[in-house]
Amino acid sequence: MARRHSLKPALQKRSRLTQARLLRAAEEILEQRGLDGASIPEIASRARVSPASIYRRFTDKDGLFREVFERFFARTIESNETALDPKCWRCNSLESSVHALVRGMVAGYSQRRGLLRAVVDYGEQHPDATLRRRARELRQRSIASIERIILLHAGEIRHPHPRRAVHFGMQLIALALKEQILFAASNSNEAISEKELPAELSRMLVGYLRRK
Repeated sequence: MARRHSLKPALQKRSRLTQARLLRAAEEILEQRGLDGASIPEIASRARVSPASIYRRFTDKDGLFREVFERFFARTIESNETALDPKCWRCNSLESSVHALVRGMVAGYSQRRGLLRAVVDYGEQHPDATLRRRARELRQRSIASIERIILLHAGEIRHPHPRRAVHFGMQLIALALKEQILFAASNSNEAISEKELPAELSRMLVGYLRRK
């Protein structure tokens, strides 16, 4: 017996479009207002639906933000895996690969820094330890494909433990980008500008990997 759908195809399509519009509106508000400043009424207004429409699809504001969080990382991981096909990187040198990868990471952090800041805050500040652990796992998955590309050049890495060194180096890069781009507060004359950041971070990572 054929399975019956709870909604007619047209209604299913309309429901999916409404949900996509809600998630897009939530991302835009989070980009502008941050995690603490985003409200259900404002998101509903941006999506051109009633607040009740949000609560019919998500249990509460946390449920909506959790879906934004999962969607953000799913797209990031998919984008990285598509762009980082090992076949396209094997002919590069360690130095040229690191420069290209770090430049891409800086661009990624800079393009929608407000949304990324909100996503990071959500994953780090959430009271649910399971979700905080999930956030750490997703952050690691999002850079795992980058680590794999660098390890294609293991023959140029002079550190005695290349895999561990690449993993540690990428943790340092991610931490530096978080502090320099997402939560930068320093106005010191010694601060590195965003334009200088790719070259400086690349120099740091290549130097670390090539040092015995």
